[in-house]
Amino acid sequence: MAPLASSTRELFTEAVRAVLETWPVLQIAVDNGFGGAEWMVDALRLYFIDNDELQQDEVEDLISDLMNNEFDTVADDGSLPQVEQQVCEMLQQCQQDRLKEVREQIKQLIQKKSAGRVKATPAAAADDDDDESR
Repeated sequence: MAPLASSTRELFTEAVRAVLETWPVLQIAVDNGFGGAEWMVDALRLYFIDNDELQQDEVEDLISDLMNNEFDTVADDGSLPQVEQQVCEMLQQCQQDRLKEVREQIKQLIQKKSAGRVKATPAAAADDDDDESR
């Protein structure tokens, strides 16, 4: 596939950021101090730019490895293939100059993100609070 022009690379970076920022597994890892999402956006973007003809399983393996090695997090909720598919689809759309579609998907993801974030509360903390009020 064709390499991305500079302006298209920026749009692809926005797309990767939008996908990752709405991924609950990464969101929880970041909220709990396991790492930063922006680093993962850059790592994933560079991986796509530096490698032609990536296979979906390679991308999924990379995202899984990044989550495990950098965030001490295993995505065992079945969402990893969906994240990989969204990112690969948006890359393909960028390469095919279907930028309006990419912008629309980014807009939808941003709306989804602002609609609500997943909150993780440690179970032990909730139990301790209940004991003190009795």
